[in-house]
Amino acid sequence: MSETFTPRYLSLGGYNHVCAISEKAINSAMVSIFEKRPSSAGQLVWENEQASDGQLKSTLLAPQIELDVETVNSLNFKLALRFDKGQIYFGQNTYQRVDGWVVIFNLVWPKEATHDGTRRQFGELENTPETVDSTQSSIIGLSPGEYSVHRLLAIIAYLDWGSPVWEESYLTEQDGTKLYLDKWAADSSNNALYSQVQQFIRELGLSNKHASLLMQNMQVDIPRPKLSEEQVALAPKMLRLQQYPYINAATQGLEDDGSPMTGQNGNPHNCLCFCEIDFDQGSSLPEDPLPFNGNFAWPGDGSKDESLGTFVIDSSVLNTGCTTLHQVVQMICQKVLVCPLVPHMIDKRPDENTIYLSQRFLGIDDMDDGESSTIPALRIENGDFDLVKSSDVQYRWSKSFSAPGEHISSSGGAWSAEYHLTAETSICLDSGTSDSLIFTLSGHVNYSGSISWPREDVYNVAQWFPDISHDVNWTAAINMGELDSDDPTAKVGRCNLENSDDLEILVPSDLDSVVPSDPETSWDYFLRGYRTMVGSMLVDVPGMLSPPNVKVAYPGKDELEFGIGALNPVGDIIVPIDYLYPNPSRVTWISTPEDHPQNTNTATNVVYTSDTSVTKDIPHITWTGTLAYDADTKKANLTLQGSNKSGAKLAFKTVKATFLRVQAVSDHCLWNADCGSWSQDTTSDSHWSITRDSIPQNLKARVEIVNNEMQFTISPQGTAGYADPDRFFISAGGSLTLNLNGKANTDGSDDTFIVQLTENWAGLTVARPINGRADAFMAIEVKADGASTTPSIITQSEADAERGVKQT
Repeated sequence: MSETFTPRYLSLGGYNHVCAISEKAINSAMVSIFEKRPSSAGQLVWENEQASDGQLKSTLLAPQIELDVETVNSLNFKLALRFDKGQIYFGQNTYQRVDGWVVIFNLVWPKEATHDGTRRQFGELENTPETVDSTQSSIIGLSPGEYSVHRLLAIIAYLDWGSPVWEESYLTEQDGTKLYLDKWAADSSNNALYSQVQQFIRELGLSNKHASLLMQNMQVDIPRPKLSEEQVALAPKMLRLQQYPYINAATQGLEDDGSPMTGQNGNPHNCLCFCEIDFDQGSSLPEDPLPFNGNFAWPGDGSKDESLGTFVIDSSVLNTGCTTLHQVVQMICQKVLVCPLVPHMIDKRPDENTIYLSQRFLGIDDMDDGESSTIPALRIENGDFDLVKSSDVQYRWSKSFSAPGEHISSSGGAWSAEYHLTAETSICLDSGTSDSLIFTLSGHVNYSGSISWPREDVYNVAQWFPDISHDVNWTAAINMGELDSDDPTAKVGRCNLENSDDLEILVPSDLDSVVPSDPETSWDYFLRGYRTMVGSMLVDVPGMLSPPNVKVAYPGKDELEFGIGALNPVGDIIVPIDYLYPNPSRVTWISTPEDHPQNTNTATNVVYTSDTSVTKDIPHITWTGTLAYDADTKKANLTLQGSNKSGAKLAFKTVKATFLRVQAVSDHCLWNADCGSWSQDTTSDSHWSITRDSIPQNLKARVEIVNNEMQFTISPQGTAGYADPDRFFISAGGSLTLNLNGKANTDGSDDTFIVQLTENWAGLTVARPINGRADAFMAIEVKADGASTTPSIITQSEADAERGVKQT
C-alpha cells in the first residue's frame, strides 16, 4: 500500500463519511467468494407442476455477478442465470433443450437504501452478526457501519432484477463459441423456444421479487456496528450506495457522461461509494471527486501496489487537532493584507519651497496617534478571511481597502493635495493536478488611485503623481509531502531563506529581485516593506503544518487494511483502503439436498412418523384461525392469530407455522407454491403479511421448504431499543396474526391439512436466560364447494392420524 496520500480538495456534500470501493476490489472479491460454492449448493431444480405447453424442466446453476459501472445515471450489476440439462416441453412428449444457455439480467438499483435508527439504539446493539441467506423473504435492514464486500453482496442480493439483456445473453455451441441470443432469435425457426424462455423468465421474475438467486444456498454473516474506544463511534442514520460518475481529466471536475478516466495503473475511476449521514441531508453524491488511491494516478513512486478504496471522514465529525492548510492560508491572508494609510506631506527644503509626499501602509509604517481607530478590525473567527471555492482545484480570498480621508496639507499650509488611494489584496490556493502533493500559494496586490494638486504653481513639487496603478505578484509552493523535513524551503518552495535586520524571512523568488531606489518617494519603498511582511509570514508556515496521526478502525476490519491517513486542505481525513481476501468463515454453504429451499419436486416414498421433538409443555399462545377458499381459482386465504391470554407479558425468540404433508392429498402440504414465490407484495400469487397488537418490535417471516413441508418462521426485525435483538414481546392481551394467501394443493374433493405451530419462548430479560418450546396442532379443512371453514386445535396424536402416521 502506498504510504502517502494526496490531500486533495473534496466536498462530502453533507455526508459524515464516505467509503469508496473500486470495481476491481468488488469483482475480485466476488470471484473468490463464489468459487468456494460447492456444486451441490449451486443447483436450482425447477419443474412445472404439469406437462403442458411451455413447461420448463431444468437445473439452473448458481448465478454469478459482475460489476459494470458505466454511467452516472445507472448502476449495472449483471446477474447471469445458467441453464443445465434444461428442457422446454411443447406437449406431452415433445421438448427442446436449453442446455448451456446463459441469460443476463441487469439488476435494478434503487434510488436510495436507508436505515433508520438513533445513536442510542445503535449503542445497544450486541456484537452479534446479522445472518443473510437465500431464504430471506424481504429486503434486509442492514445496519450502517461496515464496509466489507460481504455487506455489499448482501445488499446486491435484494435488488430487483429487470428484463433479460438478450444481446448479452448467449448459448454455447458445440465448438465452444458463444452465439448471442438476439442473433439466434433472428432465425424464425427458433421463435417458439425463444418465446417460451421469455415467458419462463417473466414468471421466475414475478415469483422472485429480488435477486436472492444470487445467494442460492448461501448464508452470510454481516457484523453489526461495534462501538468501542478502538473504533470510530459513528452511528449514521442513512446509507446510500451510489456509483461514481465520470471525471474530466483536465479540470478534475465531475461530469454526467464521457469516457472513464484511468490512473497510471490502468484502472478506471469508476467505483461505488457507501455514503452515510446521521441527519436528513446528503441526497446526492459528493460534489467533488474523492481521492481514490490507485485510480488518481497513484501510487506516485511508480510501484504497482495500489489501494482499492478510499475512506473519508468529514472534519466536523472527527477533529484531529492539526492546523489545516486552509487555516494556515487564512493566517497568511491576515498578515499580508495591504491597507494604505493617510499619506504624509513632508517639507524637505523649506527655503526652496519644495515638498515630498510620502505614502504609508499598515504593517510597514507606524500609525499616527488616533489613526488606529480609522482602520477596520478584521478577524479570522468572524469569517473575514474565509476562502471561497473558485474552481474544482482552487480557493480564493480577496479584500480591498482605501486610505482614510481625501485631503492633506503641508505643515505650513502652503501646499495641499487631494488623494484617492486603494489597495486590493488577493490570495489563491491551487491544488494543481490530482496526483500532486504540492499546493501553489499565490499572492497579488493592486495599488491604484490618484493624487491631485489644486494650485496651478506646482513646478517645485519634488514628486508629481498622476493616476497610479501598481501590481505586485508572488508565488510559493507548499509541499505536503515534506512536512517532516527540517529544511523550510522544502516545505515552502520557490522561496529563499534570508536575514533582514536580524530577522529570518522566507522570501518568494519573484519578490526577492526587488531593489528599492529612493525609499522616500518611490513605489519601491512599499515593495521593500511588503517582501518583509510576506517573508516573515511564510517562514512560520513549516512550523504550523504537521502530518496527522490518524488511526482508523471499523467493523469489517478483518477485510480492510487502512493506510496512512492525510488531511485535505479543510481538515477532512482521507485514508486509503486495501480490501483483503474475504474471510471464508463468514459464508456458510447449505448443501443438504433434502433441505434445498427452492426444490419444489414432490418427495417419493414418504414415510410418515411422529415428531418426537415435541415437548409436553403447554403453549403460551392461544391459536385461532379462519380460512376462505375459492374453488374456481384454488386460492386460499388463511388467517392464523396467536393471542397472549396469560395475563402477563411474554417473550419469544421465534414462532413457526409448519404446513405438514398429508398422505391423503398425494403427500402435499396445504400450499402449492415454492418458497421463492412468497412475498409481501399483495399483487403476487402468493403473499404473506404480519399484523401486531401490543408488540413493540417489527416482525419478519422467513419462508422455507424442508422435506417438502412449508415453514413460515416469525422473528424480530431490528432491536427497537431492546438489549436482546433475538426476542420479541407480546403484552398481556396482545397478539400476532399471520395472513397467508396463495394457491392450495387440492384435488377437487374435501381435504384436511395440518399446520404445526411451534413457539420458542424465552425469559423477559437477558439476565434470565431461560427458554423452552411448545407446540400446537391445527386442522384446516378445505371444502370443494368453497365454503369457509374455521381451523380447529387438535392433539398431536390426532394430527398424526390425519397426516398418515401409521398407528400402533
